[in-house]
Amino acid sequence: MRNGLLAAIALPTLIPLGMAFASLASPSAHLDHLIRIVLPDVVSNTLLLLVTVSLSAAVLGTGLAWLTARYHFPGVKVLHAALLLPLAMPGYVLGFVFIAGFDYAGPLQSFWRELSGSHETLWQARSLGGAALILSLTLYPYVYLIARNAFISIGAEMLELADSLGHEKVFWRVALPLARPWI
Repeated sequence: MRNGLLAAIALPTLIPLGMAFASLASPSAHLDHLIRIVLPDVVSNTLLLLVTVSLSAAVLGTGLAWLTARYHFPGVKVLHAALLLPLAMPGYVLGFVFIAGFDYAGPLQSFWRELSGSHETLWQARSLGGAALILSLTLYPYVYLIARNAFISIGAEMLELADSLGHEKVFWRVALPLARPWI
């Protein structure tokens, strides 16, 4: 009795899945259009976004980690806490805020058009670059936390020793190769 009731509840959820698999058996003109025209653009944009976000999050997170782990200046603890703030906000919320501010009707674009006197936009917010920017700003804290721990665990003594031996580029020749497995 109970299994029959569960099957009756689950059956309507299986109908769309079954229809999707059935449509693969007899490809239509619409599916052919998607495969020939849309899919190459989507795949290339996805790969470009993957590479761009990975590199920019790695560079931003590693650079900021080196700055906060190696140098001691007034406000470094506040900066460290502020650099972790993107972890408190979901990426889609950050995306909506970005679109609201930088879209054509947003306050920043309106101010730019009023200032310049033209109808040109300052920057296209709904673009591959905009998506890469938002994803990079959302994901760099993960790289930042791991890289900062790596730079702290290397130890100031080893970096000072490299300095005393005449390595001008301590970051490139000593710290980064040692922290690379972490990053």
